[in-house]
Amino acid sequence: MRLTDADLVIGFDTEFVRVDISENAEVPSEVRDRVSDIKSGNHVLCYSVSFYQPSTGARKSGIIYTEGAGPKHRLAFNTFIAKVVNVAVEIGMLDRNRVDAATKKNKLRLVICAHFSRADLPGFRNFDALKKKFDGVRKTYTTTGNPYVLTVKPWKRKDVLVSVTLRDTRLIAPAGAGSLKALGNILGFDKLFLPDVMDERGAQIPGITRMDIVKEQHPIQFEDYAKRDAEVSVEWLIQVDSLCGEWELGKLPPTIGGIATKKFKTLITEMNGFLGKVPDPNKPRTRVYHPTIANNLSFMANCFHGGRNECFSNGIFTGDYFDWDVIGAYTTAMAAFREASWDDAKHTKCINELARLDVLSFAHVKFEFPESTRFPSLPIDVGNEGLIYALSGESYTTGPELVVALNQGAKINVIQGLVIPWVDRDGLRPCVEFTKHINQERKKHKKGSPLEMLAKEIGNSLFGKFAQGLSKYKTDGSATSKRIFDTRSGEYKALPESSMTHPALAPMITGLLRAVLSEVLANLPAHVDVHSVTTDGWLSTASEAVARMATLGPVCRYFSDLRAMVDPNGSGEILELKKTARKVLVCKTRGAFTIERGGALNSAILARAGHRLPEPVNCAKCAGECGVAGCSEPDYAEALTWLSQFRSRAHDTKILRKQFIDIATQWRGAHDLVTLAVESTMNLEYDMKREPVELIDEDGLLQFRTRPWCTAEQFLNHRTQFDKWVKTGNIPRTVDDYQRFQQWKGRSHRGKRKVQQAYTDFEMAVIIMFAQGSCGLTSWDPKLRLGLSMRERAEILTAAGLPITKRALEAHALKSLAPIEGTVLVLTKRDEVLWDKLGAIIGDTPLFKLLAI
Repeated sequence: MRLTDADLVIGFDTEFVRVDISENAEVPSEVRDRVSDIKSGNHVLCYSVSFYQPSTGARKSGIIYTEGAGPKHRLAFNTFIAKVVNVAVEIGMLDRNRVDAATKKNKLRLVICAHFSRADLPGFRNFDALKKKFDGVRKTYTTTGNPYVLTVKPWKRKDVLVSVTLRDTRLIAPAGAGSLKALGNILGFDKLFLPDVMDERGAQIPGITRMDIVKEQHPIQFEDYAKRDAEVSVEWLIQVDSLCGEWELGKLPPTIGGIATKKFKTLITEMNGFLGKVPDPNKPRTRVYHPTIANNLSFMANCFHGGRNECFSNGIFTGDYFDWDVIGAYTTAMAAFREASWDDAKHTKCINELARLDVLSFAHVKFEFPESTRFPSLPIDVGNEGLIYALSGESYTTGPELVVALNQGAKINVIQGLVIPWVDRDGLRPCVEFTKHINQERKKHKKGSPLEMLAKEIGNSLFGKFAQGLSKYKTDGSATSKRIFDTRSGEYKALPESSMTHPALAPMITGLLRAVLSEVLANLPAHVDVHSVTTDGWLSTASEAVARMATLGPVCRYFSDLRAMVDPNGSGEILELKKTARKVLVCKTRGAFTIERGGALNSAILARAGHRLPEPVNCAKCAGECGVAGCSEPDYAEALTWLSQFRSRAHDTKILRKQFIDIATQWRGAHDLVTLAVESTMNLEYDMKREPVELIDEDGLLQFRTRPWCTAEQFLNHRTQFDKWVKTGNIPRTVDDYQRFQQWKGRSHRGKRKVQQAYTDFEMAVIIMFAQGSCGLTSWDPKLRLGLSMRERAEILTAAGLPITKRALEAHALKSLAPIEGTVLVLTKRDEVLWDKLGAIIGDTPLFKLLAI
């Protein structure tokens, strides 16, 4: 619904102070027992409320205080709504006659909003029931389906039927505005500062750490600060709703991806033709994939991979380094697509028919590049390790990548190929219209302003909708099924496809982007040092002149033509210089840091390889508070901290970081949103996707460059051995260290104790339950000739991708297994693959149903 359809819009926020539940006598024992190892909770001080009346534009704010800090003083959600409605009538934000007229057919329609509602909903006493009334999206709560209907009593003896639609403004905020503080900053709200307070010991402490003391010692500042969060949330919701009104969307979608989908659909007259949907012969009103897609669904999905992400070196390097990006990568790639002529699809093994740019082209090939090839260009999916680019092997790939490979001199044998032409080569390109619309919207607003940032985010989110849920159809051994937590049912479910999921377009988008970067890499002169490539950019010593020369190949020229279609000024420019440096540390894929700044751009390279430091690093120069837009000092200071971490690392170095309790654990225990300290191993070792060569010691650390592996099998063997060596307590810090690994790898380890496989929690649970024959996997009974023998159980696990012998399984039969019901295991990618394979083999057994709890 739009805000104009609501009787009242209410922004809310809870102010609380964190307490230790296990030591607080005011907390009932049953609550302490329920949270088990989660020892902290929140004392709710008040609920701040911001009203917005859509019909008049009037706004007012206020605070509802609790009568005490303990859980028993929290308001139930229906009581909160009743109080809010009552107050709204009293201050003239709601007509009492409208409230009195609320019936089953004419409910009082409320839109409530919060920024990261998962922090605020637990502040209500009945969260255990409330958590099932809204939908879980990206680790928070919103309304995606039917609103929550409840009965409230804003005044005595009067029942009022209320419809509540929840919007979480974090889901519709641009990147960089994840926090209320950040969102308030981009909206231009004045910064509010809380004074220091005196705690019970007489010590001066920051007020933000003890809001309860601020409330007592500085009540005016407390109220202003508390109301601000609700006001920011409402203001952003109003702006996004206004944008949706200008775009004639009809509704206010709950997510940025939903806004993108909604707008895209308004720009295309024949959506079903574009998506390849036709009427179901048995249910004419239902749309299904065209037979061309349905019959080749797994084949197309096998050709869907992520971006090209590789590291080509390791160590500290000095020179002139440039971090180049491809401008508007995804929106430009989507510009290629029109309505496909599905009836004219053709299976072919002719490489010349498949190696084309302006068609939908998919291929399963065997290939071999010349031995001297520096950067092979056909992807090989090796499962958990992602993509590698070897000199020979098999690949599921796309037409643009085949163009690059042929130009590199690759010998290609087609196993299976499919080409689908367009209905009209000059036909409507819906993605071009969409991107033009986005760019026009961005031009209306100042660069960096809230709505300009939002429009950019909407434009970038469309690709995700084309690809949503596609990976589960892969049959090449890399199938994954992303699982999401359903807050309505309390169960994990596979991420469903979106209404825009397109098995043909999604592979072609990522394939074209990989091809662009692969062609650039292939065209760079031999003297250019290339250190890494990441989806839409690369780090190298290529100057502007050299970089532009590398983009003169056919794929880049084609991409440039697409860019001109969507650029507001019709420019075909595809390169943008993001950062420069004089000295860099490169350690692994997505792991690179500026060690010494240099060049025209001072912004620091800071690719953390998926890690985070325990605390923010501020530089001595500005302490991160200089207020200068784009100040790179904190990033540079953090990069130097990572260099120190890299130098001093051990094989088991841990990083302690704080993270919120996950939504599933919070849901199951009805916990407050609390922060947990989590230790993770700091893995900054090179991922071995290429073979190390030219090893030297530089600045006290191992430095090497790389060359491609001959085969994927070579990589997997080397990577397996390297991982085992590291687990035994080794780190390749110098050349001598790496030579020790090579000697270790070359020796026979027969007769020596093998390094025990490290099972995940989920794998261990499955192994023990199989070993114990529990939950329906009954042991073999020779009299009844029923059940499964230990050997048969071991064979099932092995078939599911968890190799284990009968003897090894028997060793786990006496191990104790903690109760599974009520616990939450965070599934790794390896677990998800095992889950899917087990589901195919034993999906109907009580064991599998128990694991699904």
